Amino acid sequence: MVEQTHGVRVVADLVPAAVADADPEGLLAFELAAAAQPPYRDIATQLHLFARRH
Repeated sequence: MVEQTHGVRVVADLVPAAVADADPEGLLAFELAAAAQPPYRDIATQLHLFARRH
C-alpha cells in the first residue's frame, strides 16, 4: 500500500543554472518543501513512492 508520494526534481530542471548556483541551499529548501505538496509534486520529473507491504 502506498503511504506517501514525493516529487523529485520539482523545479530543479526548470531553474537556470545561474539561479541554482547562486542559492543552492534555497533551491534545496524549496524542493524539499514542495516535494509532497500538490500541484508541485504533480509536475516533478520523478516520483518516489513510499509503500508498506502487508
